[in-house]
Amino acid sequence: MADNVTAAMMPIAGYSRGHNLAGGRPSAAKTGTVQLGDTTANKDAWMVGYTPSLSTAVWVGTVKGDEPLVTASGAAVYGSGLPSDIWKATMDGALKGTQNETFPKPTEIGGYAGVPAPPPPPPSAAPPSETVIQPTVEVAPGITIPVGPPTTVTLAPGPPSAPPPADNPIPPP
Repeated sequence: MADNVTAAMMPIAGYSRGHNLAGGRPSAAKTGTVQLGDTTANKDAWMVGYTPSLSTAVWVGTVKGDEPLVTASGAAVYGSGLPSDIWKATMDGALKGTQNETFPKPTEIGGYAGVPAPPPPPPSAAPPSETVIQPTVEVAPGITIPVGPPTTVTLAPGPPSAPPPADNPIPPP
């Protein structure tokens, strides 16, 4: 499951205003913001991301509860902006001169929104099962004795049939 989450997060740095790591180095990331009360402004923004060997989280925010987080020009700050700039510079600097690593390939978990999962494979062509039925007669409460020879029955593939209950004797032929 973790590999699937990583695969889902791998394109985020690139979507975040082109913050792919240098040299085509694979990464997985997530941006975020916290809105300032009922306003359209933000008070916190972040970028968290990782490679197979390094993880970095960048938070940009304010402890002043009523002031919006803005750039020097007064624009709103989002996780895909200043925090991503800092994240990319930090990751590129820390990983400079190291080998590019790859994430493990995720195992497909099947289906996606609005599309039904494929049907299961057909049952194997297993040979039909056989069962032996032994006719019995109850001679006293809870005591049965066999009567006649046992019979072998070949069952067709599918759910197994239950043999007749022992307390419901089959009369001898």
